[in-house]
Amino acid sequence: MAKTSTSFSREHPRPGPGRPKGPCKATLEVKAWTQSVLGDPGVRAKTLSLARAGRLAPAIHITLLHYAYGKPMETVELQGGLSVGSVIERLVAARKRRHHEDEA
Repeated sequence: MAKTSTSFSREHPRPGPGRPKGPCKATLEVKAWTQSVLGDPGVRAKTLSLARAGRLAPAIHITLLHYAYGKPMETVELQGGLSVGSVIERLVAARKRRHHEDEA
């Protein structure tokens, strides 16, 4: 089989196992920059005053915080004594009932 111009070579190896893992250089640079900007007392005071005056978009503020410090982990809690297993059992039972109703 002839090699094409898109074939991988030693100069351009396939991505995969053994390749470095973790954040790329650009991600680390953006994180460091946003931390330095948001860490500046003058910027923090101005950002706070804009936010309090309602002139700073909440999404921008939240995004900057996420870039600088990471997004908090989100969790889901089931209430009412339900477990994942019982929810799955209810869904399976409902699907069976619907299937039998469709056949009738």
